[in-house]
Amino acid sequence: MPWTPNRKEKMIYLSYINLFMFIATFRKVVSLHQFHSLIQNPGKGVNFYGDIQNNPAMGVYNGMSSEDRSRGFDQFDCLDRAYNPSNCDIRWIMQQPAYIKTWHEKPMLLSFIPPYYEGFGGFRKSVKGGPLPEPRNISLKIFKDRSRPADKVSFQFVTFGLLVALDLVSSGHPPTDCCSKENANKPECKPISIRPDDKFYSQFNKTCMDFQRTYQCDCQTTHRAQKNGVTSAIDLSSLYSVSEDKAMEIRRLDGSGKLKSNDSSIGTLLLTGKDPADPFCPKLQESECFKGGDPRLNQHASLTGVLTIFLREHNRIATILKQMNPHWEEEKLFQETRKIVIAEFQCIIFKDYLPILVGPRILEEFGMTVKDGTNGMQYDSSVILAIWNEFSTASFRLHSTVPTKIGALHLRFKDTFSNPDLLRQGHLSQLLKGSQKAPSEQFDRYVVTDLTDFLYQMPGMKYGQDLVSFNIQRGRDHEAEFTAAQRSSLKQCSFARLLCDNTDINEITKNPFLLPDKRVSIIVVAIRKSQI
Repeated sequence: MPWTPNRKEKMIYLSYINLFMFIATFRKVVSLHQFHSLIQNPGKGVNFYGDIQNNPAMGVYNGMSSEDRSRGFDQFDCLDRAYNPSNCDIRWIMQQPAYIKTWHEKPMLLSFIPPYYEGFGGFRKSVKGGPLPEPRNISLKIFKDRSRPADKVSFQFVTFGLLVALDLVSSGHPPTDCCSKENANKPECKPISIRPDDKFYSQFNKTCMDFQRTYQCDCQTTHRAQKNGVTSAIDLSSLYSVSEDKAMEIRRLDGSGKLKSNDSSIGTLLLTGKDPADPFCPKLQESECFKGGDPRLNQHASLTGVLTIFLREHNRIATILKQMNPHWEEEKLFQETRKIVIAEFQCIIFKDYLPILVGPRILEEFGMTVKDGTNGMQYDSSVILAIWNEFSTASFRLHSTVPTKIGALHLRFKDTFSNPDLLRQGHLSQLLKGSQKAPSEQFDRYVVTDLTDFLYQMPGMKYGQDLVSFNIQRGRDHEAEFTAAQRSSLKQCSFARLLCDNTDINEITKNPFLLPDKRVSIIVVAIRKSQI
């Protein structure tokens, strides 16, 4: 008789699928190196990309030909290395064969073949063939606003995680107004209906939430596949960009190896200006926004603040390298600085962030623990450098950990959306220090109204969007579904085995992602006995 999981067992298996997606994603990170070894000998540089610097293919298609599969990546090299060899990892986007040459054609990989409806581009339906419940209704009934502050983990952990997500995933979509009557039935539109008696939006007569489907890749697949707009590598693309044109635009190019910045009496800030693709720069405030490698950096002030720190770090390291190597030209100086800063970013992720997220035991079992010295440098060329669709759409959606109180200036999280003025007014230090003292929320099904009623609230508006509704609709768009058929394909093990193996995990010492003077005793994503 086939095994049929009950509700608790389903939750356990869903958690493990999430964990496997974490591991599959972060194991492919290009390489790591201890920062102290970089500083001790920065003149030699660090090939932190390993083999990917010579074979910089970003991803592969589920539907690529068998001939292309057999070729692997060995022939997919930068064709213009003589012109700009050290920046090959940026330039390869336009240098690859047709199926990986632009970001518009990079797929998010699927670990399971999902069920599709109405042909190639159909949208998920219920088991009886009818429409599924509206995402907003599910959001209101299940993902209620309830504060359960974490005992150990700080808001800084959440903010840094948002930066990691920004660095790994970008789900582009057309700018169509899908709530207008003339566009509602277009294939790229799946607007979210809001009930007239909605407990929040009804007071504003809002009955529709705009939603566009993610761009589909122009590849030969048997099912709709989505595109990822960034490199799928941990490379600080939010600071350095994945576009060569933009990368050159934000550099000083004056022989210093530095990035452009706005230097003022309150310290160095990001470059002033509005990216044409920036959806978070308020109208009439373009002169107050920041510009960098990613158009989403004005999303909220805490995120902008962390990116500002990495900008300052880049320019600081560039100054040191220039003093040590006055003979270096601009390109050499910039690229060596960039390597060091990205290595720092990777080390923070693997030494401080992931041990809290999945636990040190999991990292050790999957060979992801960063070792000291040169042993900390590793690269697995067998791992495909692409993002899992389930990771981008489901498992890395840790939005329940976002708190209302951010620990600074008596502000709520919603007050930081599209608010670059907070940094221009000199509040960067307060935001960062507050984020280390304020607790995150626990990882559960509760989501604060800052995300379900006020998401991306613009100045002058009394409401925002609902992130939970977006997550649900995006999951249906990407078909990140966990069905009975998919569960049956998993290796079966007993429910008792799952519990016994995973309810006694200790954590690492404190770091900026933990609340002051405390130690973590349970991982953020792990199953707790009290929850089972």
